[in-house]
Amino acid sequence: MLILAPVWDDSPGDEWFGSAMRNSAFVYPDHGRIWLTQRVLREQGAIQMPHAARLLIESVYGEDVVMPEGFARSEQEQVGKYYCDRAMAKKFVLNFRPGYAANINDYLPEKLSTRLAEESVSLWLATCIDGVVKPYATGAHAWEMSVVRVRRSWWKKHRG
Repeated sequence: MLILAPVWDDSPGDEWFGSAMRNSAFVYPDHGRIWLTQRVLREQGAIQMPHAARLLIESVYGEDVVMPEGFARSEQEQVGKYYCDRAMAKKFVLNFRPGYAANINDYLPEKLSTRLAEESVSLWLATCIDGVVKPYATGAHAWEMSVVRVRRSWWKKHRG
């Protein structure tokens, strides 16, 4: 198996992962954990699962893990995000004590999510044929089949 990874650096800086793999760095923002994973893979030469699962987990997430200085800022951001996500999850915990009722919660269903992710927007793909706007997809439920969801920040950056 081949693993695509940044060039190894014993003392990485904050840009170690992002400069080599920009898109992956966005998807996996905890660059220090990526570095720790690469370190244990280099040290062990291989990880045989499930036998070495504990070694891998403890080497990356254990209490005694020392994060390189270069990741101090991103580590602080990840800790902040962790506590923010916990607070958001606690805010949206459902109260089952009153039982079921359609109006039991003040939250709109479209605002509730099983994921703590960046807010998204729905876009409907369409074409204009003879002055009439029509869905991009054809067939039954054409408008529903023509919708895509994108990150709100992406939409703000790329809309015309």
